[in-house]
Parts: sequence; structure tokens; C-alpha cells
Amino acid sequence: MMKLSRFFTWAVSAALIMLVLISLGVPPAFSQAPKTIKVGVIMPLSGPAASIGEYIREAMEFAAERFNAAGGVKSMGGAHIQYVIADHQGKPEVGMAETERLILKEKVVAMFSAWHSGVTMTASTVAEKYGVPIVVVLGIGDQITERGYKYVFRPHGKSGTDQKILLNFLIQTGERMKSPVEKIALVYDATEGAQTPAKFWRQYVAEANQQKRATLKIVYDEAFPMGMTDFNPIILKLKSARPDFMVLFSTATSDGILLAKNMAAQRYTPKLGVLSFGGATLDPVFVPQTGKNSNYWFTIQGWTKDLLDTSPPWAREWADAFKKKYNKEVNGDVCKVFLDTYTLFEGLEKAGTTEGKALRDAIASLDITEGPALMVRTTKRVKFDAEGQNMYYDSGVAQIANGQYVFVYPDHIAKAGYRVVWPIPQWKDRK
Repeated sequence: MMKLSRFFTWAVSAALIMLVLISLGVPPAFSQAPKTIKVGVIMPLSGPAASIGEYIREAMEFAAERFNAAGGVKSMGGAHIQYVIADHQGKPEVGMAETERLILKEKVVAMFSAWHSGVTMTASTVAEKYGVPIVVVLGIGDQITERGYKYVFRPHGKSGTDQKILLNFLIQTGERMKSPVEKIALVYDATEGAQTPAKFWRQYVAEANQQKRATLKIVYDEAFPMGMTDFNPIILKLKSARPDFMVLFSTATSDGILLAKNMAAQRYTPKLGVLSFGGATLDPVFVPQTGKNSNYWFTIQGWTKDLLDTSPPWAREWADAFKKKYNKEVNGDVCKVFLDTYTLFEGLEKAGTTEGKALRDAIASLDITEGPALMVRTTKRVKFDAEGQNMYYDSGVAQIANGQYVFVYPDHIAKAGYRVVWPIPQWKDRK
């Protein structure tokens, strides 16, 4: 009886304490654990683009940790983001099957489709069918947001827009440096993400010639299979074609690294330089693994480390924390992952619900002008057009100089005091 009395005394005391906590606005301890919002992610975790998939995973993980630590989705009681990740292997059919599995079996409320444009094409068709919003992570195929879909959103840029920026860079810099580009080599892998921008270059070069903005000739135009083991036969063809500039579209980091090494071994470089579009040269391991072999290369870029000097204080803290956690520098693609992921997070916050149509409408009506989504310094706003494409995304061009990416174009973001190296030194003139 004594034990029973003590139990009742304890129970009453506990109940009184709970009532006091509730009256003070403090929820009981057992209700502290936040709810989770399951978001599906498909990315390349195997195959030639596996290293890219790994840094995408790290950037997405970092973004979610930061968002959750800051209070999660406050409009939904501080709910935390929980990723359900699947490997699409770079195969559209796998991406399609995995998207359907994540939606139907894992019950995810939204999707991220990372990297391969061909995979995103099939995955987004599935998401559209089930009314589940899907945000594109680093996929650049124009058609992704040109099919009239209502549940597909891309916060970053698409290939056609980026190719215009790159061609304008070549024409304008050639004129400024009094060494214009005349002959171009297009070197690209066989994936859709590489062949699509090559197609735009053919179109834009013809238009530039017709408009008398330049006198350009494509002297080499050939695809290679992703996952090359030897670029020397291609380099021999390039030597014979004698381009002023090589434009590279490479999806797999391993291909970009091998091409740089083979070119160095052959002591070959085009007269004016190499311009890269695609993930190979943006992978954090590219410069460390190529060293001086990739010095002076140009690459599309949305962020470089020197921009931290003029960024908000939180941006430097993020960059330092990312490097401490993963032993890798933040780069342009990592910042674009922050852009893409935080767009969905902001959409969830605005929606206050995970219901598909309401979430879709919330994302479609976003107008982001500050915060982690805009660590990509070339982009100052996220606002979608009727097709789900961010109307305000912009890119720049950086040159690799002594192991660092340095912005050189456009002028408003170019690093002060840095003089672009153009033409680049031939191997016989390098130390």
C-alpha cells in the first residue's frame, strides 16, 4: 500500500510539473523530437560520375543539417528534413523506377533529381504524374523545364543560356586581348548533358557569324564515350585540326582529369586556351588531381573563394564549416546545391503543408532575395517563370590560376587586379 501511495504521489507531482511547463509554453520532453519530412533524392553514387554524386551528397547533407539546426520548417512545428537517397547510376530507366519507388513506397513528399539531365527527364515525368514537386539539382538540359510540366522547378540555369554566356566571353575577351578566336574544337562525351550544349554551340556560332559579331569556324566536332581510358587518339586529331580554342563538355570527373593529363604528356594545348562546361572541372578533386596540367583553363562558374571577401559573414562561416567537415573547399557547384536545396526548404516553409498541390503552388510563388539559396553570387534572386525555370539565374567564367578558380567574366564580378591569361602559355614556355 505504501508503494502504491508513493506512486500516486509521484504521478500527481509529475502531472503538476507538466501542467506548469505547458502553462509556460514549454512542451513536455517526450514531445521535443521534431517531426520529419521525407524528401526523395536520386543521384549518381556509382558509375563514371560517382565522385560528383559524392560531393552532391555532401553538399545536400550539409544544407539539410544547417536548415534543421536553424529550426527546420517552422511553419510545420520545426519539422526536420530527412532525405531518402537512391542511386540512379546515371541511367534514365533506373531514375524512373527509383522515383516511383520513393514516391509510392517511401512516401516522400518532394523529390530532388541530381546531375544527369537524361535521368531528370524521366524522373520528372514520374513526379509530374503523381503530383509530387521535383527540384532539379545541377541538371542543365533545356528540355527539363520546357515540356509544360507544373511540378518541375530548376533554381539554377539551363544549358542554352549558359552557352550564350560562354560564347560571348570568348568573343569579347578575344577582342579585348587583341587575339580573337577563329577556330573552335568541340569535345564532348556521349551523354545528353554534354551533347545538348554542343548542339547550342553549333547554333550560336552560326548566329554570331551571320550577325557579323565574329568569324568562327568549328574545326573539330566529335563525341567520346563517357569513362575514357585514353584520350591520345583525340589529342592527335586536335593537333591536326589546330583549333584556337577547345570547348570541353565533360560529365565525368575522371574524363576531365585524364584529358588534362594526356594533353600535358603530349605537350599539347590549343593556342588560346581551353574552356570547360560541365561537372568535370567543377568537382573539388579536379584541380588537386590535375595540378599544373589544368593551369589557365577556363570554366563556367557561379562562385569562387575570393568572393567571400565581399559576402555576408555567414557565408564564410559556411565555407569554413564545410571544409572542416569534408576536407573540401566549397565551389560553384556546391553553392548551386545550396541554391537548389534551399529553394525547396523555403517552399516547404511557405506552404506550411506537405500536400502536393499546395507545396507546388508555394514553390511556384517564391521570390527569394537573400539567404543561403543565394550563396551563388552571380545570382541575386530566385523567381520562377510559368515553366518552373528561375528567371534570374546567371553564370560567370573563372580561370584556374595556381590551383584556384578566379572570376574573369563578366566585369562586375571579375576579381580586381587579376589580368586574364590569354593566350595561355604553350608548354615549351611554362616553368
